[in-house]
Amino acid sequence: MCRFVHAGSAAALLLCLAACASVPPPPPVVMLGKEDITVAGRRVHTVDEMLAVLSEEHIASVALRTQPEVPYERVGAVIYSIFRAGRNVSEVGGAAAP
Repeated sequence: MCRFVHAGSAAALLLCLAACASVPPPPPVVMLGKEDITVAGRRVHTVDEMLAVLSEEHIASVALRTQPEVPYERVGAVIYSIFRAGRNVSEVGGAAAP
């Protein structure tokens, strides 16, 4: 009976590990500021440069964060450009407070 309990626990552990392994990591964050954009740890100044980094790093989906002073038009232009490039924006939100 002890062997069955241990075997069952091992099977449950393997199922749990398999389920955890299938959960994708969160998408990388693109931080949109008034003057620049930070993507994959790199600071760029234009949307074209941002798209180049996304392509170089093979990033298909991003989470977009914006600084409070960024105009809505700039946010919209960045989202539109990301989708036009065949990439996804999985979430959009403001920058977390320090």
